[in-house]
Amino acid sequence: MSEQMSVKPAFSNRVLIWGEKQGRLGLPWQPADNSDFDIYKVWISEIMLQQTLLSTVLKRFDPFINLFPDVFSLASSKQESVVLAWSGLGFYRRAINLHEASKILCAQKNFKFPKKAADWVKLPGIGYSTAAAISAFTSSERIPILDINVVRVLSRHSLIVNPMSDVRSRAKLFRYAQIIMPHDPNLIPRYSQFIMDIGALICRKEKPLCSKCPVSSDCDAFQQQKVAKVKFRKSKVWKKIKFIWAIEFSGDMIILEYQRTGTLWGGLWTPKRYQEEIDLPKGASFLCSKEFPISNSILLLDIWLVKEISSFDSVKTKSFNLKSLDSIPVPNLLKEVLKEFKLLH
Repeated sequence: MSEQMSVKPAFSNRVLIWGEKQGRLGLPWQPADNSDFDIYKVWISEIMLQQTLLSTVLKRFDPFINLFPDVFSLASSKQESVVLAWSGLGFYRRAINLHEASKILCAQKNFKFPKKAADWVKLPGIGYSTAAAISAFTSSERIPILDINVVRVLSRHSLIVNPMSDVRSRAKLFRYAQIIMPHDPNLIPRYSQFIMDIGALICRKEKPLCSKCPVSSDCDAFQQQKVAKVKFRKSKVWKKIKFIWAIEFSGDMIILEYQRTGTLWGGLWTPKRYQEEIDLPKGASFLCSKEFPISNSILLLDIWLVKEISSFDSVKTKSFNLKSLDSIPVPNLLKEVLKEFKLLH
C-alpha cells in the first residue's frame, strides 16, 4: 500500500480523463450542461439502479418521471399507483420505500432534501452506497461510493483480496477510496460517475478489459497477475422456496389477492397462493412450473388453473377483468403465463 501512495494523486486524474471520452454521459438524470444535478431525479435513478441493469432503468425512468415529476406529486399519490409505475423494474419493495420516503420528506415543516449521506441514509430504502452516490452527485460530498462496481476497481487496484469479507478489509477499502478521491468538490460528481463506469464497462467481474483500463498501469492485481484472486462477495447459499399459484378465472374475470408489504411480491396482486397441492380447489389442473432466483433464494413456483371462481370474503381478495391487468400492479410473471397459455389476449 505504501508504494501506491505516490500514484494516488494521478489516479483520479486518469479516471476523469477516461470518463470525459468514454464514460456514460447523457443519462436522463444528468444535467445537460454544467448546471446542478436535479436532486429528485438523482434520487429516483439511484433507487432504480439498485440491483437493476442500467439498460432496464433507461426504459422506465422517463415514464416514471412523467407520472411523478417531483417529490410532492410522488408523496401525494397512492402507493398502488407508484408500484404500478414501477412495473418492469422488479424488487417492488423499492417503490414502496420510495413512496414512504417521499411522504417523510414532504411532511417536514420547511421542506428540503438532505445534504449529506448521513441524512439520506435515514430514509427508507437507502443504504450507505446509495446515500453516498446521491450526496456525491447533488452536494459534491467527498465520500466514497462503494457499490459493487467501485469495489471491483479499488480492490483490484490495491489488491485487497477479500474486500467485503470482514470489518478490517472493508475499512481498508474505505480508507483507500477516500485517499484517491479528488479534493476539488467540483470534480466529485464526475469522478463518482466515471469510477462506477470503469467498474461496469472495463473492470468487469468476468473477463475484465485490463488493457483498456486507465488505471491498470499501477493496478496491483493486474501487474501481479492476480486479478482472478480478488473475490467480491461471499458464495451464496441458495435456499429453495416453493409456492403454488392457483389462477382462478371464469370468462374475463380473474381472482387475485393482495400481498402485504414485506412478503414476496409485497404490494402486488397475485393469484391465490397455497402451500400444498391438497389445499387447492376442486377441479384444479396443473398448468406449468417456473423456477427463478429471488435474492438469496430459488423460487419454485407451481401454477395451477381453476376454471371457475370460488367464493371469497376477504378485502384483500378481489375479482378483476383480465383486460384491466395493465392498470393493476401485478407481477410481470403472471402476465407472461397468461399470454403463454393464451389466457390473456
